[in-house]
Amino acid sequence: LGGGGGFGAGRSGMEEVDDSRRAQQALSMAFAILMSSWQSSKDMNVRIGAMETLGHLCLVIPKDLFLTNADALLELVVNLLTRQGGPAS
Repeated sequence: LGGGGGFGAGRSGMEEVDDSRRAQQALSMAFAILMSSWQSSKDMNVRIGAMETLGHLCLVIPKDLFLTNADALLELVVNLLTRQGGPAS
């Protein structure tokens, strides 16, 4: 397959590192906002969707941010499942 022409083609390594850093900061901020705000929702579908989103974000945020919040996340998941009466089907 030919090179060039794709996303990031012709960009310097420094630009790509800077973009990666900015993306990681944005994802970390989204994680922090979602962690602090979704619990106030009375809608169970919103709460479940927020937990699913947090799960996906855990894969792309810095490891230290995840580890700092891991206990709280586990407690929130257990509480959500307890209120719901078991795992979502």
